[in-house]
Amino acid sequence: ESAKNSFLLNKGDILFTGSGETQDEIGKASAYISSNPCYAGGDILIMRPKEEYDSRYLAYIFNSYLYHIQRLRLGQGYSVVHIQSNHIKSIIVPVPDIEQQKKIAEILSTWDEVISVLNKKLNYLKTYRMGLMRSLVIKNFSEQKEQSNYIRLRYCLIPKNEIVSDRNIEPVAVGVNGIRL
Repeated sequence: ESAKNSFLLNKGDILFTGSGETQDEIGKASAYISSNPCYAGGDILIMRPKEEYDSRYLAYIFNSYLYHIQRLRLGQGYSVVHIQSNHIKSIIVPVPDIEQQKKIAEILSTWDEVISVLNKKLNYLKTYRMGLMRSLVIKNFSEQKEQSNYIRLRYCLIPKNEIVSDRNIEPVAVGVNGIRL
């Protein structure tokens, strides 16, 4: 039933989020690179690139800062923000020849895979660290309860106002333009 009311995707279609709760959520893009049947519906905007354009390259460009700053001004709405396909079509992006597009997409895909592997490794290491912390701190603490000293945190920490008064520190602001007094 759902497929009857949805759009069948082709390999290479570009999918955009058509609505979201914030400006940042709308217009994000993904290239559908599978050959398996898949349907999209609802607030998904679908565009099919012409043969002289690489869909993976376009998806990367549509998630770049250059595209991002253009699409932010195109969203409409307050509690739910929408973007329309004719707005997306009006955005200007750099497009080299097809061979360059494929090379760029391949390089970026390779880096995405590396980042994915490193994120998995990082998550594993975080889990391992938590296990170590539980076994070394909590287990040892509960085993040595009668030998441990208990102390309130206020006795082992220096309050912020005392840290600042000990040094000659100028107040600063950190922003997009760097650090300034």
